[in-house]
Amino acid sequence: MLISGELGLAESFLQGEWDSPDLTGLFAFGAANNDFLISNIKPPSAMKLLNRLHHCRNANTRDGSRRNIAAHYDLGNDFYRQWLDETMTYSSALFASFDEPLAIAQQGKYHRLAQALILRRGDRILEIGCGWGGFAEIAAQHYGCEVVGLTLSAEQANYARQRMVQLGLSDKVEIRVQDYRDVTDAFDKIVSIEMFEAVGEAYWPTYFDVLRARLTP
Repeated sequence: MLISGELGLAESFLQGEWDSPDLTGLFAFGAANNDFLISNIKPPSAMKLLNRLHHCRNANTRDGSRRNIAAHYDLGNDFYRQWLDETMTYSSALFASFDEPLAIAQQGKYHRLAQALILRRGDRILEIGCGWGGFAEIAAQHYGCEVVGLTLSAEQANYARQRMVQLGLSDKVEIRVQDYRDVTDAFDKIVSIEMFEAVGEAYWPTYFDVLRARLTP
């Protein structure tokens, strides 16, 4: 904990190095005092330097992005299937009520996004960071769109492709293992669900330049 700050706090708990008889109360206390704790539970300067070097090595260049995604998402679909809902959705759900099932909340989120995009039959959609294909399924099956889904994870791509074949949507959905910076097609709409935080601030201008260039006038 002294070396890694708040991350060390979490990791040491997972490793069984500490416990609390009232975790809910502890987390509530942490949330109520978040600003103070963040400013006072910090790793030492040497660790900050090492972390900075680590982040530089894993910068979101094309090669860096591939390494980062592979390290996270290529752990295997069986691993993610253990704790994701049946839609295999990793991003946050949108609940209509407190007791709504997670899968329904995920589908509701996709429909809300489709409505925000004003999806129309025949629209060509680019999804940057398509995951296991949840949004692509909804866009193709319910709104009649043609979807190109991008991922850098071979595991995700294999799952999403099989999913579309099983649903009879492989003629409407193309899943690519491709960096968004390498796309040259034109699209009517572009969607990216909770992928932007992985872009990295240094690459924000490039990201939006690519989106602008890929949209049809």
